[in-house]
Amino acid sequence: MSAVLQMKPLIGIACIYAAAIAVAENTLGSAEFPLHFWYFDRIPAWQWSMPVHAAGFLWVLLWTRTLRTRPALLSTIVSWAFFIIAEALNCCCLKLFNYGSEPFGVGGSFMAVLALYGVLCGVMVYAVRRFVVNI
Repeated sequence: MSAVLQMKPLIGIACIYAAAIAVAENTLGSAEFPLHFWYFDRIPAWQWSMPVHAAGFLWVLLWTRTLRTRPALLSTIVSWAFFIIAEALNCCCLKLFNYGSEPFGVGGSFMAVLALYGVLCGVMVYAVRRFVVNI
């Protein structure tokens, strides 16, 4: 199979990933949205979101490829670790954005964000394994 045909599903996955991040940032990551888990008040959202999520996408691809002969759960957990570390770094040190206090409290919002990243990583690993030939 040609390299171009192999890239087509990967480009589609990247577009869906980017769309999911954009929707999440503009809904669950907006203080104006009724249910939000985080909100940016120190920097524009894109300054954190674009580089972190681009790196996260590449991280998921790297570990999905590296661990392709191992159970998908292992790839998901290793991929998820990237986002857990990024969120913890922001929460403890950088403080570039805040976690919503309503309705779950800051800790609940932080955990909800981690859960959302777990789902994102699981879906990404599944999609890459399922649709990208010879990753």
